[in-house]
Formats: sequence, C-alpha cells, structure tokens
Amino acid sequence: MATSVVETPRIVATLPTRPQDGDDAYLDAGAAPIMPVLQHLYDAAGALRIAALGQMSGGDRLSVDPGGTNTVFAVRVSRIVGLLSRQTGSTPIYATYTAGETSLDLTDVDGAPAALANSTWYYVYAFCNGTATTQAYISTVAPESSLTWRTGAEGVDRYVGCFRTNGSGAPLPVRMHRGRYVYWTKQTIVSALSTAGVWAAQSLATRVPPHARVATINAQSSRASNTGTRAFSLRPGGAAASAFDYSALQHNQLGDIEEMRVEVLTNASQEVDYYTNDTTSLLEIGVAGFAE
Repeated sequence: MATSVVETPRIVATLPTRPQDGDDAYLDAGAAPIMPVLQHLYDAAGALRIAALGQMSGGDRLSVDPGGTNTVFAVRVSRIVGLLSRQTGSTPIYATYTAGETSLDLTDVDGAPAALANSTWYYVYAFCNGTATTQAYISTVAPESSLTWRTGAEGVDRYVGCFRTNGSGAPLPVRMHRGRYVYWTKQTIVSALSTAGVWAAQSLATRVPPHARVATINAQSSRASNTGTRAFSLRPGGAAASAFDYSALQHNQLGDIEEMRVEVLTNASQEVDYYTNDTTSLLEIGVAGFAE
C-alpha cells in the first residue's frame, strides 16, 4: 500500500548508500534500499525551500513620481528577476518574475478606494498571480516584523517598500534603493526656539514609518543674537545621558546658520531628542530619508 512521504527539512553530512549494478534495489529492503536516498533528497529539498522562501532578486528599487495627487500618481518597482512564494490560497510554491519595471496606480490599491487616504503609510507587495508572473499591489496593511511578508499573508505577499501621503492624500515623492529612502521634497518637522539645556523629544512619524529605526536628519540652527557660543545636538529618542549624540558647536554672529545632516536612531515611536544651549537659536529639523 502506498504511503505519504514524511519530510524532515534538513541537510545531513552523511549521505545514504546507493545500490550498485546487479543489486536487488528494493525500496525499503536489501543491502542498499532506494528509499533512504529518496528521503535524503526530500529532506534536503524541504530545507532549501524553507531557506529560500521569500528570497527575491531585483525589486530592490521603488520610487514615487513627483507631482502626484490622491487619485493620479505613479509608484514604480524595478524588475523582479525572481521571487519564490506561494500562490494565494494554495500550497504550491512558485518561482515568478516580471518582464520589466512595474508601474502602480490607484487601480492597484487594495480595496479599490476612490482616492488615497490623507497622512497615511502605504505598503507595496509582490505575489504570484497564478502564472509565471509576479504581480504587485498597494496596501495599508504593514509588513510583519521581519519585513519579509505582509502581516497575515506569510509566504504569499512579499514586502517591497513603502511610501507616505500628505495631508491631501498625495503621495510624497521618494526614491528607495535596497531599503534606503531619500525624499525629493523638504519638510520641516520642527521649527522653534528651544529650551536651553533641556533635551526635548520630537516625533518624526510623518516621514519615518512605524517599522523603521534609522532616520536621516537635516538639522539647521540660525542665531538670533551675537553673544556666546551656540551648540545643538541630536540623539536617539528617550536615550540615556550617556548615549552617543551628534553635535554642532560654533562661535558665530547674528544671522549665521549652522547645519548638519546625520543618521540618527529613533525609538519605537520614531522620536529623536534635540538640545540647544541657549534660547536664541531657531532650530529646524527635517527628515531627508530613512533606512529600513
């Protein structure tokens, strides 16, 4: 009676003995049965499948065209040379690809909305559409913690990248290459006189997604008086006093501008802390990009 093969995903160093010419090559009996050889192949194939599932070649560049609106926009994903994933609703695993760059618009947003929502993070995923082709779509559902799959669709919908809309629902133009994002347009997150000698928290959540912890910050301080020495610093949000901070210090005159661009760790709320040593410096903090 035929029985199902039980697969144990693994690759062992000791290989089974194969039959020689003239041997009685039984499936499970004899000096060199065939089944241990087949079992080794089944187990090795299972281990490689688990290791390779979700691996994607290409598709590592994503961009949002400038000038888009909440209804007319273009999100572009570079060619996916190969993706190993499950077909939606089925067990088989397929290797799929795209013939060239994929361009997404409002018709590719999950749920068929009439327009993109205001001030919302959107995520791009790729999946097997039942043929040899990889298809992409846009969703408001975030990826799971490994940043490999869409939450609730492990093994099926492969995460590609993300973008944010502004207060009018228009997507912010951005370019991503292998998890590093650079914005096209400048946005000032905070512009205010700070409290001298006090670290203050500032959220970057309008430009840094919930799963990111590294922000590229452009900080600029302008002087309102010409006395003393100005200093300002940035550090990870909520960090201890001993944490590494990024600082600028300069003897400067009225109207002088000091600027620095650095990568700063954020906390789980996408916050950084900022500090100045006086109350006459107008500090502007903007997010130039982030890393996943």
